[in-house]
Amino acid sequence: ATLTRREFHGCSSCFEVDRVTDTALRLPLLSPAAQFDPQLREQEEAAPISLQELLDASQQPETIEGYDCDACRARSAAEGTEHVRTSVTQHGNVIAETR
Repeated sequence: ATLTRREFHGCSSCFEVDRVTDTALRLPLLSPAAQFDPQLREQEEAAPISLQELLDASQQPETIEGYDCDACRARSAAEGTEHVRTSVTQHGNVIAETR
């Protein structure tokens, strides 16, 4: 199974989303930029890439700014302070278990 894990910078909580039990790992063969740039796409399609490079690219953490965290919102309400959106680090394609 694979999953996406989100770590909230404001409250330091962490939770899992998008758990998928599948017989295949979905790995992008092109970078996100190459999907929209024909010249970069041609360059990437011509270059060899290893399985390890594909795994590493799919598991790169991504920082999302301005995320609305439910735990931060609840804490702000309990403390009577203004809720502020925070950033979150998202880790995709985390391998959770194998059988």
